[in-house]
Formats: sequence, structure tokens, C-alpha cells
Amino acid sequence: MAVVLKYDSGISAGESSSDGTVERKYIVGSTSDNDAYSELLAHADCPDTISTPFGVLVRKRLSLTHIGGGNYEAECTWSGLGIENDEPTFVELSFSTQGKTEHITQSLNTTRYAGTADDHGGQIGVTKDGVEGVDVTVTGLTWTETHIFPNADCDNAYLLLLKSITGKVNDDDFRGHSAGEVLFLGASGSRKNALQWQIEFAFVAIPNASSLTVGSITGIEKKGHEYMWITWDKEEIDGEFVKSVPRAVYVEQVYPTADFSSLNIGTGAVI
Repeated sequence: MAVVLKYDSGISAGESSSDGTVERKYIVGSTSDNDAYSELLAHADCPDTISTPFGVLVRKRLSLTHIGGGNYEAECTWSGLGIENDEPTFVELSFSTQGKTEHITQSLNTTRYAGTADDHGGQIGVTKDGVEGVDVTVTGLTWTETHIFPNADCDNAYLLLLKSITGKVNDDDFRGHSAGEVLFLGASGSRKNALQWQIEFAFVAIPNASSLTVGSITGIEKKGHEYMWITWDKEEIDGEFVKSVPRAVYVEQVYPTADFSSLNIGTGAVI
């Protein structure tokens, strides 16, 4: 049995079409279809991957036609997004700056009208029972990234790593955001072929805040995904009106932190 690469095939490692594919043609001598396939796949001129200017292309299609006399004509095509130096390949990015809704009780500025308007220190919706506040849209960024990984990098240990980092915030700078600003929402993926996986990563970023003020309480520091809540005291005014006064402000860490570099997708900006 023998495999002969035909003269009109793309035998050069750098020879490929404008769409990033390589096609090779062969004559295979064999006694059966199964043996012909096995012989071809084991041949040095029909490898799993081929290096080209488009990256490392993956063998996607192989056809075999019996032409008589124990000979077969075969065609093999390499294409698709490839693997460069065994590093994950960035494929796609989508994002939204719609932000998220947050309930606030303190305004940035107050304009009072009417002669007997009281100064509530920026509190919103003050009643005798407390401070009602208002829902507003706050700054935020959500985005997804799609990456291609070599099959060898997507083992069970990596899947468990993705699970462990889901629902955690960055402990260091990530994609231009400071520590505490990015929450990893999770990942989903599928196998593209025998050599590659395609995985989508989802994130949401909310900026850290410093020097916040609630009533007379100043210098409040709050990271993007921390939760802030307030306790209030009631104060009488002229023996009749009850004013709500902030007694204490609490900033709670509700998400653990994690090293996002372990995701193996880099940490720098992607745009």
C-alpha cells in the first residue's frame, strides 16, 4: 500500500487560499476503504494540522473515491480558526453599556422650592416613616468574549476552574478595570472539532467609588460589586416633623475575589 501526494496539491506550509484553507489531493493504494483511510491519516502529508499565514489550520474534511485497480483518489481540506503557539485565540467580542438599576437614597444635588422647604441633606423621598429613595441607572459595562482553545487545555481541571471562578470579582487589574470592579458571570462552550474548543466568557463591570457622602457621614469607600446599606435615626423638628438622620453606613463584600489570569485569556484590554 502507498500514499502519493499529487503534483497539484498545496504541499507548501505557507500555500493556502485567500479564505485561509489548504486542500491536498492523493492517490492511495489499498485493498479496502478502511485500510485506505487508515493509511492516509497516518501519512506525513496528511497531518492533523498545517501551519499557514492564517495560523494553524485544522483538518476538517476528507473524501475517498475508489478509482479501480486497488487505487483510491482522496481529497483533504484544512480550514477554520486555528491555534497559534498553543495559546487561546480571541475570536469575538460583544458588549453593552446599558448599566444596571440601583436604589439610592442620596442625591448629588438638591434644589429646594417653597418658603418652608426643609434641608434633608440630599435625602430623597423623606417621609415621617423614613427615606423612600429612588431607582436610577448606574454606570456599568457588560460584555462577552469568545476564545478558541486547544483541546489539551480544556480538560476537567479547567472546567472545574471555570466553575470555581464564576460569581467572583477580580483581585487585580483586568481588561482596564481596577480590582473589585469586574464580576465573572460564567462561561459556556462547545467542542469545535477534535483539536479545539470554543468558549464564551461573560463579565459585568461596575466602577469602584470613593469619598461617598451620606448625610454627615463622609469618606465612604465602596468597590463596584460591594453592597452598601444605611441605618437611620429619627429626629424631631419643631416637635412635629420627624427627620431621618443616617446613623451608620455599612459596606458589605458579597462576592469572593479570584485571580482572573487563571482563565488563560489574558488580562489586558481587548479593544
